[in-house]
Amino acid sequence: MTDVQLGLFRETCFGKLLDFQDLKLQPQPVHCLLLREISHSIPKEIWFDVSGFRLHFSIAEFAVVTGLKCSGEFDTSTIPSSDSNSLIKKNFNSCSKVTREDIETCFLGQKADCDEDAVKIAILYVLGLFFFTSSKDKVISET
Repeated sequence: MTDVQLGLFRETCFGKLLDFQDLKLQPQPVHCLLLREISHSIPKEIWFDVSGFRLHFSIAEFAVVTGLKCSGEFDTSTIPSSDSNSLIKKNFNSCSKVTREDIETCFLGQKADCDEDAVKIAILYVLGLFFFTSSKDKVISET
């Protein structure tokens, strides 16, 4: 990424990741915790039962643990439909289904037309690394 693109990425909620020298992710503990999820009445929290203790996790805890900038509400109705997603059309037009490997190839090949698109590709790449760690051929949902 160029210096301009790195600066733009640093301003996103994932910018703090640039400060880590060696970042390793161990998905098994996260998976084990998610298996202990319990129902509750607070819609913006996730609760777990761990050894008889009820633990909750919200955006506030996420911000404290990760050091990432987290604020405001996110309205999913503002996300364009996949038919109008120009980022996908411009960067993955030859792919019938976008996989983590496709995103990695695009990110490492620096194919984006503009700095903003390069940052969006970088965010997709980070999300792919964290949420689809098991397989490079995992198809990424458009929703």
